[in-house]
Amino acid sequence: MDNRPSLDDNAFSQLYKAYFTTIAQFVAGYVKDEEAAKDIAQDVFLILLNNRQKIDTSYPVKAYLVTLARNRALDYLKHRQVQEINQREIAEWTKNTPEDWKTIEERENRLRGKMQQLTEKQRTAITKCVVDGKTYQKAAEEMGISVNSLKTHLARGLAFLRAEMAPEEDDGSRSEVLALLVLLRKQ
Repeated sequence: MDNRPSLDDNAFSQLYKAYFTTIAQFVAGYVKDEEAAKDIAQDVFLILLNNRQKIDTSYPVKAYLVTLARNRALDYLKHRQVQEINQREIAEWTKNTPEDWKTIEERENRLRGKMQQLTEKQRTAITKCVVDGKTYQKAAEEMGISVNSLKTHLARGLAFLRAEMAPEEDDGSRSEVLALLVLLRKQ
């Protein structure tokens, strides 16, 4: 039996009032985006709320909050970096895309077919992260799996799509697959 004191509703409410602004400002120092910092701070407190029975309140809760906030901020920055790389690759691909939109539509339809050959988890990971633009953390939570598992499903799914979509003479399949997936987002 666990005899550690847990965090009740009143204590949680007091912690939220006392530390939300501090945590949001701390996160803003990392992400340089006030709205994103507030969202991350909200996520931190939601995680605290969901895990409050497991928190040992004999230790400083502020240290737990700061550590959680830092980790979430770093996850956000990693995800943003991946998005920026993908956007650059997509811009490069679309710059070199022929004006023949029928060819693009055919490739997009082929991609849809190849997506159906993926496992359910691979397809869901790609849809949530690439098509819907969700963070790894958010997508993993929605799928009920760890972030590392999500990354594995995502990597395997994208590798399959790149291999299946790449013409033999072309090595630009990464950017093309990402561009086609973004086109799926627009629909």
